[in-house]
Amino acid sequence: MATKPDYIAYTVRDFEQDGEKKGRWLEIGAAWKTKDGEGFNLGFFCAMVRNATRSG
Repeated sequence: MATKPDYIAYTVRDFEQDGEKKGRWLEIGAAWKTKDGEGFNLGFFCAMVRNATRSG
């Protein structure tokens, strides 16, 4: 069974809605402390996106 991560990694995408600036937080990964406490093991969630366009 997986252990609960020590940290969660997010990205924030800014956008405007009805003239108000907002941010959408998306969880993209997690970090677990190593047993010796000297570092972290990282895990990231990935998905391939095809035919995507980006504006801005």
